[in-house]
Parts: sequence; structure tokens; C-alpha cells
Amino acid sequence: MKEEIISKFGSLVLTTNRVRQMEEKQMKSALLGNVEGLAVEQNSHPIWAIIGVIAALLGLMAGMSKDEGGPFVAGLIVGAICLFIYFVTKNLVFAVYAGGMKMVNVLAGNPMDEAKAFINAIEAAKKTGAE
Repeated sequence: MKEEIISKFGSLVLTTNRVRQMEEKQMKSALLGNVEGLAVEQNSHPIWAIIGVIAALLGLMAGMSKDEGGPFVAGLIVGAICLFIYFVTKNLVFAVYAGGMKMVNVLAGNPMDEAKAFINAIEAAKKTGAE
């Protein structure tokens, strides 16, 4: 049977026979029968969002209590920067465990639906290969 690509997710490639991680300076490969586990973890730093909202609210309150626009603008700028940092630093870590090897794929943003679909694809390919 010819090996075919089933799915791709970040640096991970699922074929009919194996899972591969191909990066610039390394390549890892594990046969589907050796895949023992899969893990997905979302990482974010909500403190940045909280600080951003508080800074924006303080800027709004300071802007309403005085005729000066300085505190208002400063609060909005700091709030916007903190919210930007929050969204930029969100990521998703996807790991494939096979034998003593671990393939880790860190993706920006929050592609949880894609990660779940990739897990389902690996499990289906593993089940098909076992039959």
C-alpha cells in the first residue's frame, strides 16, 4: 500500500503509516502503531487582558473627571497595548508521544478545533492500521 498524506497540522504530518514532524533543523517520525498518546494544551496569560481592561477603565474615569485628555489617552493606549499582548501571546501546544519520543508543535492563536480534528484523524488512522 502506498503511503499517502492524510492531514497536516503545523509542523506535523499524518500519513497512512506514520506521524512526522518536519522542522528546519530536525525531523522526527513515528509509526502509527508506536503512537501512545496525544495532548493539547491552550496557553494564555489572562493577566494582560485584566490589566488592559483596568487601565482603559481608569483612563475613562480620569478623562471624565478632568478636562485634560492626557490620562484618558494614556489609559486607552496602555489598555490597548496590554490587550494586544494578551492576544499575541495566546498559543496552543500539541504533543504526540511515541515510545520515548515526544513531538511538540506550538501554534500561535487558538486553533483548538483544528487540533481536535488532527487528534481524531490520528486515532482513526491508528485504528484503520490496526485492523
